[in-house]
Amino acid sequence: MSGINNLPGYTNPELTEILEALGNTKFSGSASENWVHVINGLIIQGGKTALHSGGGGWGEQVVPFNAAFTKQVLGVFICPIGATYYNYYVSAVTLEQFNFGKGTSSGVSAYWIAIGV
Repeated sequence: MSGINNLPGYTNPELTEILEALGNTKFSGSASENWVHVINGLIIQGGKTALHSGGGGWGEQVVPFNAAFTKQVLGVFICPIGATYYNYYVSAVTLEQFNFGKGTSSGVSAYWIAIGV
């Protein structure tokens, strides 16, 4: 069924054209642990963050987005690193940042991902 719902093929596309069509991921940070990917206006970004120890239990830390969203944050998700069994949460989400919280006085690290426009 060629010709139905098919895009016309390219002949020898340039790498920049392919990257532009896919969206170009940008990495930052000392170990390139933070990244931003834009697909037709949808911004997907993530990174790795550490939450300091202390605070006698519940504590929060502000985590800035790698690139500020312009209209809406659709979701922020965190995944703690290591074998830890405490409560982790995201709160106070704005277009520029979110709060990462924990239910322990120990220092922890986590990967995070955010989706928005």
